[in-house]
Amino acid sequence: SATSAGGESAVAGTGGRAKGLTRDQATVRRLRDGARGSFRRLDTPIHRLPPACKYLLLAAQSAAVFLASGIGALCALVAVSLIVSFVARGGLRRLVTGALRILPWLVLFGAVQYAFDPGNVRGFLFIARFFALYVPLVCFTHSTSHTEIMHGMEDLLRPLAFFGFPARDASLVVGIVFRFVSILYAEAERI
Repeated sequence: SATSAGGESAVAGTGGRAKGLTRDQATVRRLRDGARGSFRRLDTPIHRLPPACKYLLLAAQSAAVFLASGIGALCALVAVSLIVSFVARGGLRRLVTGALRILPWLVLFGAVQYAFDPGNVRGFLFIARFFALYVPLVCFTHSTSHTEIMHGMEDLLRPLAFFGFPARDASLVVGIVFRFVSILYAEAERI
């Protein structure tokens, strides 16, 4: 089989099989690469924050989104989240491609809400609220590795361990969920 300088087989494209690998071996490689994810450590103020602070920042942004009542407030929250994402060098392309994948469904749900209740702006609020939640979540996953996600959750839940709550087990479950979302997404896209 053809091998690269690092000792691994060369891949013929992102979705293709590696040269010289069987179909099962290519599937295992794709799963392993998906488990690693696309996280890259960058030297930005957001990346340098401790994981627990990143969780608290995400929770504060999410709470503000749920407390916001008007379209103007939600648009302001999206703008603030875009600034945070820009500081974290989250990548506009990543935000736009993810948003374009879900936008038709959002428009459909908003249109259905508007069709059943014309004159009501709940459909527009639904779409604005989604984007106000989407941007901080993408920034969080961009700036936090799987290991940091687990350690941050454990740090946040540590005070509950005093009452017998299994903080370490809960953080492991959160880490598994974040790790396998990318794998399940890639496999669903392939299927």
